[in-house]
Amino acid sequence: MNPYGKGTDVAASAAGPTRIGLGCMALTGIYGAIDRDVAQATIHAALDLGIRVFDTAALYADGSNEELLGRTIGDRDDVFVVTKFGLAAGGNGTLVRDSTPAAMRASVDASLQRLRKERIDLLLQHRPDPRTDDAVVAGVAADLMREGKIAAFGLSGSAPERAEEFGRAIPVAAMQNELSLASPERQNEPAILDQAGAMFMAYAPLGRGLLTGRFRDLSVPGDLRERMPQFQDDAEKANLERLAVVDEIAAKHATSRAAVALAWTLNAGSNVVPIPGARSPKQITTAITAADLALTPDEMLRLSEGAQQMTS
Repeated sequence: MNPYGKGTDVAASAAGPTRIGLGCMALTGIYGAIDRDVAQATIHAALDLGIRVFDTAALYADGSNEELLGRTIGDRDDVFVVTKFGLAAGGNGTLVRDSTPAAMRASVDASLQRLRKERIDLLLQHRPDPRTDDAVVAGVAADLMREGKIAAFGLSGSAPERAEEFGRAIPVAAMQNELSLASPERQNEPAILDQAGAMFMAYAPLGRGLLTGRFRDLSVPGDLRERMPQFQDDAEKANLERLAVVDEIAAKHATSRAAVALAWTLNAGSNVVPIPGARSPKQITTAITAADLALTPDEMLRLSEGAQQMTS
C-alpha cells in the first residue's frame, strides 16, 4: 500500500482545498509564444488563488519550462512540483523514450538544477519505455528516493494496471492521464487508482481548450492544436453539439464552460487533481471557480452521457 496514504489523502495534502493544479506546459510555447513576464504572472496568480500543485516535464521546451518554475517558485516548501523523465524530442518532430538508469539519473539531476530544488516532490515516468524493464525503472526510482532526490514516484500515460505492477517494488503515489468531457474513456481509472492508493492527475481537463470554445480562435502562430483533427473547421458542428449540455448547465449555475468541465473532472473521484493549462492570470481565475461548483448527480450523468455519445 502507498505510504503516502490513499489517493484521497495524497490529493488533499498535495493540492490543498482547491484540489486543482496548474499544468505549466503552455507557459513555454506549445500553444504559441508567450511573454516570460506573462508566464510568471500566471504562476503567481495561481499561487495567490491557492493552487499548490505545478506540473512540468524535462521534455517541455527542452527544459525551459522547468527553468521557468525554478525562477518563479524556487524551493518553496508550500508548493508541490511534479516533473517527468523518460521522454525527449527527437528529429522531425518525433519523441524518444528512454528510461534507462543512466538517462533517468541524468534527467533527475538536470531537473533538480533547473527547478532550483533539493528534492523533486513527485517524479513521473513520462511514458513507458518498451526497451527498459519496469523493474529496472522501479529500482532506480527507489534508489533516488533513498538518496533524497525524489519524495514520491508515479506514472504518466499508462494503463492503471501498471500502478499495481510497480507497487510491488515501489509505492506509486500518482498516475497522470488525460481525462475530460472531450476524452471520457478513462472515467473509470480514478477508482482503480484510488484502490491502489494513488492520486489521479487529470491532464487536458478542458480538452486543450475544446470545452471552452477555444476551437473558434486558433490565431496564435505555432499553436500545436492547428494540426489536431478536433480543431479543424469540419469538426466545429460536433464540437458545438458537445458543448450544448455544458452551456445549459453553466447557464443554470451562472458560471463558465470551463468551470463546469473542470467540476465534472473533479467529481470523477475524490483522488482526482485536474491540472488545466493556462496562458494568462485570467484563465487561472476562471478555472479556480470549479472548486466551489457543486454539480448534481443528474447533471453529472447528463454530462457523462453526452460526452460518451460524442466519442462513441
